[in-house]
Amino acid sequence: MPRRAAEARSRFWEEASAPGSHARAVRIADAVRALRLTSPDLAAVERDLTQLTERAPDLADAWGYLAITAERRRHWATCARAFERVFALAPAWRAAALID
Repeated sequence: MPRRAAEARSRFWEEASAPGSHARAVRIADAVRALRLTSPDLAAVERDLTQLTERAPDLADAWGYLAITAERRRHWATCARAFERVFALAPAWRAAALID
């Protein structure tokens, strides 16, 4: 039984059912790591998250972390649009990966 459960959660099936989901998760994890750094290259993070939201417009985490990145860069219009979108997609969204 444990083997069957592991197979049901394998990366293969994840990719088969939602193509690109692993790559999107990796990109979000990279953004979170950068946001945790003292002096990250936020311009690169913002560009990557912007591209990710264009390719996967229903990905709440991408919008949420884009909003936080834009806020830190004082890009208020981008920040406002991203927060509006994330809360439309997931009203209870929180930056869980940044909360210790």
